[in-house]
Formats: sequence, C-alpha cells, structure tokens
Amino acid sequence: MCMIRKRQKTARCVFGFVSTGNLNERTARVYGDHCLLTSNHKILADVNRLFNYLGTTEDGAAFLKDCDTILPSPHIVRKKLFELIDDEIKQAMKSKPCGNIIKDELSVWRWYDQ
Repeated sequence: MCMIRKRQKTARCVFGFVSTGNLNERTARVYGDHCLLTSNHKILADVNRLFNYLGTTEDGAAFLKDCDTILPSPHIVRKKLFELIDDEIKQAMKSKPCGNIIKDELSVWRWYDQ
C-alpha cells in the first residue's frame, strides 16, 4: 500500500496503490497478485486510516473501525466477512442474485446461488 500526493499548479491530487501481495516472481507461478492504482476517495480514506493505525504507538484499532472499502486483518475482516455472507444469504432467501468471491494468497473461493 502507498499514497502518492502530487501538486498540479494550484490543486493537489492524491492517488493510492493497493496490492494483495508483494509481486514475487516465484509465487506468481502459483497465484496472481491484484493491484489497484486509484483516486477513489473512499479507498484513499481507508488507506489513510491504515497508515494512521500503523503510525500510532497506542492501540490504534479505533482508526480501523471506520474502514469501508478495505477489510484490515485480523481486527475487522472476520466480523465483516460474516456480515457480508449473511447479507448474501438474505438476498438468496428473497430469490435475488447473490454471491461472494473471496481471494486469499493461494486460492479463490467462490460460492453463489445459480
């Protein structure tokens, strides 16, 4: 993860880079890392929250509770993942399109209603 701040005349632009891995050549034979270069304000706010968390000497988990787009592990991912699964179950019960795709470092798990 990184944030890039750039000045363009009178305006400031902010970009973020988020990746699922370290882009290692050896592991690329087994799985692919996903990378995103973005100026999306919601994603950048979460990246900033993660940097604030990492930069604090106290228990900075409070910074992470407001994350909307990034699920930091281990603090939030389990609870949020169960919430997302429950939401998809509710959609399935209403016979609406639903599904989840979860990527970890070694595989992709899929489950969906067809």
